Amino acid sequence: MPLFIVLGKLTDKAIEKMKEAKERDDKAEQIIKSAGGRLIGHYYTIGRYDFVAIVELPSPEALAKVIIEIGTWGTVSTETMTAILPEQMYKMAAGTVEYLTGYPVPAQYRRREATAGSCLR
Repeated sequence: MPLFIVLGKLTDKAIEKMKEAKERDDKAEQIIKSAGGRLIGHYYTIGRYDFVAIVELPSPEALAKVIIEIGTWGTVSTETMTAILPEQMYKMAAGTVEYLTGYPVPAQYRRREATAGSCLR
């Protein structure tokens, strides 16, 4: 399932009602679950953003549904990024046929691994 990083800023309305933060956070997690997703992590931060959430959702459309529903509360503004696991990036960077097609790469086309004293060009 796709991973998304949500960077958020609390509005003045949310800050005025910080005593309700736990209730809002619990409700947001329920919305994520109802969209078929999972809240992997949620952190309040000091700096440019007030919080960071890591969510797993079935699709970008499910993410949009969640963000729109939470956005109607008027308590947050968000910026979202798609997260790619390192293993996925390594395969994409290598341009492997296996990653692109789902079929194993023939031995003669596999990338050679570096060993001590060798040089890959």
